[in-house]
Amino acid sequence: MVAQPNLPKAAQIQLKVKAFSLAVTLGTEEAPGRFTAYLQNNYEAVKLVPAIALKAVRSKRVVPVTGTETTLALPVSADDRKTFSQIALGFSTARSTYDLMTDYPYRIFDSQKSVVTSGGLEIETTVLVGNLKELPEGDLSVNVAGSFATSAPAAWSFTLTESRVLANTVSVASLARMLVETAQQKTIAVDLTSIQAPVSKGFDNCATLSLADATGRLIQDVPLCR
Repeated sequence: MVAQPNLPKAAQIQLKVKAFSLAVTLGTEEAPGRFTAYLQNNYEAVKLVPAIALKAVRSKRVVPVTGTETTLALPVSADDRKTFSQIALGFSTARSTYDLMTDYPYRIFDSQKSVVTSGGLEIETTVLVGNLKELPEGDLSVNVAGSFATSAPAAWSFTLTESRVLANTVSVASLARMLVETAQQKTIAVDLTSIQAPVSKGFDNCATLSLADATGRLIQDVPLCR
């Protein structure tokens, strides 16, 4: 950062960086929508303010491909544009397939066939389609192509995880503050029964456990969907 030349003296900037190492494991479901989350602190002691909220919905599917490419539709209705702010697409491909490729491009088009975003896929890649309200009305489409060193397999596939981020977060629970010592494990009772009804057809509600420090600054978001 460079100070403006009209300042009487050089600016002094202090940058403080703090590291955290928190791991969360989800226990088995004890009743519909109820389970225990196990929080492990692998670094120095920290005071946490946990909260649970519904921030997104999610669907997961295996996309079969015959030949070298495929195009699939992403329906986006007028109501979707009011309910969701953006879409995150997670692509996962088996290494045995990925290692046969020399190039692995994707393109996402709007309803007017204009490219919204494009790039190359790795074994695990997340692509964000932001601000749905700015896109033309109508559905999106996703084109994925594999360029293979030799001939393409007779059939191959990738897993697509689609997360739609809610425009308005739904608060589920504000939990008690906790001090987590080094190497200590804490349990968090999770109750998602109030958000069992699906927000969007074909998608599962995906709650988030947010871990903030004592000042309210977010440290980590942990998805609670399975």
